[in-house]
Amino acid sequence: MPKIQQPLQSSDYRPISITPILSRVTEKLIIREAFNPLLLTSELKADLSDQYAFRPTGSTTAALANILNDLTELSGSNPYVHIISLDFSNAFDTVRHSTLTTKLANLPLLDNIYNWIVDYLTNRSHCTKANGVISDPLPINASIIQGSALGPVSYIINASDLKATVPGNRLHKYADDTYLIVPACNGHTITTELLAIEQWANKNNLKLNLAKSCEMIVTTKRSAKLNNPPHIPGIIRVDCVKILGTVICKNLSVSNHVDNLTHLSGQNLYALKTLKAHGMPLNQLNTVSHSTLVSRLLHAAPAWRGFANCSDLARLQAILSKATKWGVMKAPALQIKELLDEADENLFAKILNNTDHVMYPLLPPKKSNIYNLRSRKHNHSLPANDNNMSRNFLHRMLYKDSY
Repeated sequence: MPKIQQPLQSSDYRPISITPILSRVTEKLIIREAFNPLLLTSELKADLSDQYAFRPTGSTTAALANILNDLTELSGSNPYVHIISLDFSNAFDTVRHSTLTTKLANLPLLDNIYNWIVDYLTNRSHCTKANGVISDPLPINASIIQGSALGPVSYIINASDLKATVPGNRLHKYADDTYLIVPACNGHTITTELLAIEQWANKNNLKLNLAKSCEMIVTTKRSAKLNNPPHIPGIIRVDCVKILGTVICKNLSVSNHVDNLTHLSGQNLYALKTLKAHGMPLNQLNTVSHSTLVSRLLHAAPAWRGFANCSDLARLQAILSKATKWGVMKAPALQIKELLDEADENLFAKILNNTDHVMYPLLPPKKSNIYNLRSRKHNHSLPANDNNMSRNFLHRMLYKDSY
């Protein structure tokens, strides 16, 4: 399948791997019974603290919320902060089986589970079908087996030892999407960090593609007029970067993201209007609208909602009002503020009630009261109230209805 609209070379195509259904069912059982409990153990939880994909409670929302939390926190004490979006070429296709099994051997897996995985990865072959012609099979000793249920978990375990090397620098990962955050005071260490990442990639049969990586300088309003630091050789500098589907600009504005949502929502509305013209009943249209249009608007919304201004929210509301006006959603029109509030509350409740949640470590310590005071939504201490930090998800929710 083509990755881009006009593919020009073989690397512009994404392979489709067909794996047996019984194999995938078996893999999912092994993940549920053996790997998910393992990912919650104290040893592995520490190694995966910066990884938000393919693990219980992990999500793009949690990843984006943590990245924005670090950017706002560091920009409060630094004139600017570097965020570098790193790209690994064909990361899932190049995981060396021998390296993966060595890392799995260091985990407290049952012997029969480990032996089954080794057997699963051994003596595999691959062939290609094009224009009705099937190539001869060739042996493969790399890749996590695309289309398998075991592959994604295997990848995050393989990447669990990729860490920032300099204190103060931070690394966030969502599968192979990797983001390096470096405050201004550590700007001189960027070359060291990139060299360490490149060495890790070479050791693990991966390739760091600097040509597709990019850097953004995050500045606060009070420091916006400062001279930007020198460019990193080989890495392009941008004013906005798409982080896990959300466009974030150098002043942490999400207006460009709302622009993108408005454009994509226009395409959604046209498709919904076409379905209506072909006779789809309102009940079914309403269901399709919620699963496409509304879901798109709310993607990772708890993470970026605090960085949206009134104009951004008004434009999102206009999309929902137009959907109702065009008869593809039931009246009355949904209110974007109510939808965002509901998404915030649902995520916050999950974090409060689950100590294994990936965002639970960001909560401040619990506070014990010796007085019989009015019960609050939570019993955690309130962080210092700062205008910069108040836009972050957890900060907003900790203060919401706290008095």
